Amino acid sequence: MYHLGRLEEDGLVRIGEAPSRKVRPITLTEAGWEAVGEMPMLGRIAAGPGFEGIVQEDVYSLVTELASPRSGMRRFVLRASGESMSGVGIEDGDELVIEEQESPPNGSVVAALLLDEGLVTVKRLYREGELVRLKPANLEYEDIVVSGDALRIQGVVVRVLHTPRL
Repeated sequence: MYHLGRLEEDGLVRIGEAPSRKVRPITLTEAGWEAVGEMPMLGRIAAGPGFEGIVQEDVYSLVTELASPRSGMRRFVLRASGESMSGVGIEDGDELVIEEQESPPNGSVVAALLLDEGLVTVKRLYREGELVRLKPANLEYEDIVVSGDALRIQGVVVRVLHTPRL
């Protein structure tokens, strides 16, 4: 409790009222979220022809970037299964950070729930009148075309996280 009290004094956590002696709700404050995932951002690195390496030290918070969108919309993570989106860098096993958005623009990479089948898929979204085309980014897979009433857009892919395949 001493350490939690210090964190609360520093404005990093908020300790709620205890519903029982053993349970106390503890939440991170905005400052707490910022502090959790900070690491040095030292600059850029070329993935093509090299360029001069100049250290530009800054602070980067991965947790804030992933979990605290500027839009205020809720985010969640889904794990990709399959290879239909390999053309846009989404590989089997990657974690996708999805930001809730019910009506994204055409061409967005979305998580879509196919209501009739109860299945969820990640594809590019294209509206065509009353129909919706969900287009894979791998030519070995076919488009899914359904009525606009037969699916619900869960959100837009905003980040793809994967372990390097070395």
